[in-house]
Amino acid sequence: MTSSVLLYDGHCGLCNGTVRFILQRERLHTLEFAPIGGDFFRGVIARHPELRDMDSVMWVDAPDTPAERVAVRWLHYLDRVAAI
Repeated sequence: MTSSVLLYDGHCGLCNGTVRFILQRERLHTLEFAPIGGDFFRGVIARHPELRDMDSVMWVDAPDTPAERVAVRWLHYLDRVAAI
């Protein structure tokens, strides 16, 4: 089971740069990535319709579980990447 997924806008230079930055540093390879607008994103939006108009990077913890959390202000999660 995936512990976290980073949703990102594939057309956004900052988002793509963020993904590259994280990929270079995420050593355990437990973080997955999914594009905004894709199947995984549509599932998240079905469960969290208040995020429908978000077009920013979103961090999803414990996807598809009762403990699922979505962070739009996700920069505080970068300490996890540094520790990985």
